[in-house]
Amino acid sequence: MFRKFLTVAALLVVLTLGMAASASAQHYHGGHGHGGHSHGGYPTYHNTSHYDYHPGSFQQHGNHFHYTPGHYDLHQTGHYHW
Repeated sequence: MFRKFLTVAALLVVLTLGMAASASAQHYHGGHGHGGHSHGGYPTYHNTSHYDYHPGSFQQHGNHFHYTPGHYDLHQTGHYHW
């Protein structure tokens, strides 16, 4: 029974590492832009919000592991231009 558990655990680790390698550093940046024109003295907001991908992973919990699926996190960022 324990040998079967180790085989399944090893397979899951290999699959997870393969998915993580192929999905690492994936970012989706929403379209944004600004022209080189005068804003009439008023600031304009430059939205740099984006999604970051976090691949699935295993976390040890006592004598077993929990799997967290891969997911995208939204990072809402931006700044004003004068």
